[in-house]
Amino acid sequence: MDKVRIVFNNGQEWQVEKGARLSEVIKTAGFQMDFPCGGQGKCGQCKITIGLLNGIDRKQVLACTYKVEKDTWVELPEGLDNLGTRILSSGSKPAFALNPGFSKHYIEGNVQGNRSFWDGLEEQVRGLGYRIPRDLTILQHFAETGSKAKGLTLVCAGDEVIDVEPGDTTGALYGLAVDIGTTTVVGYLMDLNTGEELAVSADLNAQRVFGADVISRINAVYQDKDNLTQLQMKVIGTINGLLEKVIQQSEVPAENIYAVTLAGNTCMHHLALSLNPKNLGRSPFLPVIQHPVEVYAHKLGLNVNPRARVWVFPVIAGFVGGDTVAAVLASGLHRKKGVNLLIDIGTNGELVVNAHGRMAACSAAAGPALEGAQITFGMRAETGAISKVQLLPEIRLEIIGQEHAKGICGSGLVDLLGELIKAKLINRRGRFVAPEDYNGPQFLKERLVKGDKGYYFVLRKAEENGGREIYFSQEDVSQLQLAKGALRAAVELLVEKVGVDGLEVEEVLLAGAFGNFLNIEQALVIGLLPDWAKGKVRSIGNAAGEGAKMALLSADKRSEATEINRMVEFLELAGTADFQGAFAQGMLFTHAG
Repeated sequence: MDKVRIVFNNGQEWQVEKGARLSEVIKTAGFQMDFPCGGQGKCGQCKITIGLLNGIDRKQVLACTYKVEKDTWVELPEGLDNLGTRILSSGSKPAFALNPGFSKHYIEGNVQGNRSFWDGLEEQVRGLGYRIPRDLTILQHFAETGSKAKGLTLVCAGDEVIDVEPGDTTGALYGLAVDIGTTTVVGYLMDLNTGEELAVSADLNAQRVFGADVISRINAVYQDKDNLTQLQMKVIGTINGLLEKVIQQSEVPAENIYAVTLAGNTCMHHLALSLNPKNLGRSPFLPVIQHPVEVYAHKLGLNVNPRARVWVFPVIAGFVGGDTVAAVLASGLHRKKGVNLLIDIGTNGELVVNAHGRMAACSAAAGPALEGAQITFGMRAETGAISKVQLLPEIRLEIIGQEHAKGICGSGLVDLLGELIKAKLINRRGRFVAPEDYNGPQFLKERLVKGDKGYYFVLRKAEENGGREIYFSQEDVSQLQLAKGALRAAVELLVEKVGVDGLEVEEVLLAGAFGNFLNIEQALVIGLLPDWAKGKVRSIGNAAGEGAKMALLSADKRSEATEINRMVEFLELAGTADFQGAFAQGMLFTHAG
């Protein structure tokens, strides 16, 4: 097949087959560009400037749909390396007893037996009350160093020896807790001897080149089974990248990391284990397995001790995963008296209620709009994102990391929508008020502009923003209405289905990065949360990450997580008549004038 040249503005040059999609070329070249709609050409977020190598004309195309037919020059968007992303790594830290289930025991002297070195080792191991498998990896390590050492250390998982090391290494016992999010992955390096957090690192999930949400990634596997391998490699590669960073920060050798816990939504769980997620995309949305999974690290390609044990959180249902179990564990929701609600607001909202001991969960397909996707100037919470908005008595914006804005992130979108409602620029049904009907301040009225698809509000004029106008359109309002309507409906119905009134809810716990940066007052104004939640909301940070750490540091907490999974009843609300009615009501802006 004919080849064409692709030259990027950073100097890289590639030869590709004529007719190749530009998005595939960008992925192959290793650039971490986002394709939030999974390459369907719907969201417009992969717009990129190109030109012919032998010409001067430039044009913008969608990378996911454009096919390269001639030698082409490609201008990479600013910030493609994703520097400055705001990722939440911390959460509230509950107290519990340290009991990781991993230990080290030093044996002094030579372990030589009558017939082999191994016989001597087995005898001493039995004497200590442990068992040692005749595993090839252990044998190879023992043959290399252990048989010659004057003293060696047994590395134990429970009562089983998983490795032997020369000398006394009892002080080096480490583990990694990982929160695998659809958008971001966070890794925590922990000292299993002391429970101390030694290092933490976060990065964007490299799977995002297949789409911003789990449905896009499930569809990618539908379209090509080879994508399952690619998706697993992407997320394992992300975790290995985090490992490199925490090892560099702490100077802990990778071979001394013996335990890993993974918490993620059900799709992330399946993809990390290379389990085909196809059944998550069709009714009745059942996972391959609901129980916890334990596997050796080398089976997943993790760059830690090859016989390290990886413990993967159990999942509740197709769209309520191990990250929710971890969040419940960290928050102590399952132990609380009365009526309490946990919400993780994201692309797929996950909710769990504990009503006098009855626990139930549901999911809300809010979509990625609340995280900035499918919004004209939406973006992640990174450098250049407007994160806070005030319109009255004057316009004030907070921009992450710089003076000029590139777009608006999720917390900024909620702020903006709330401010537009308070300024009476949007009505109950989410429509912009026509300028001639607006009786508010002139400086706001002049920012209402009529476009081809209705009115839009200019948040940042080009002359205020280095030549780049930032606006919020009628279509953007509609996207956020759909997201908040789905979440609000799920909140109302979940509480109703367990037989309590919203007024009985004593506390609403918001988990995750979005919940941590969310302005609660604005969330109430736009109706993302019901009025009865006022004064009851508490952000608990990255509860999934805290739960992953707890499970890493305590075998008892791993058992507790398994018990939580058994306790929680899943309620399928989407598609029911009740949900459709609550969804329609939830899309209204009831606080609009």
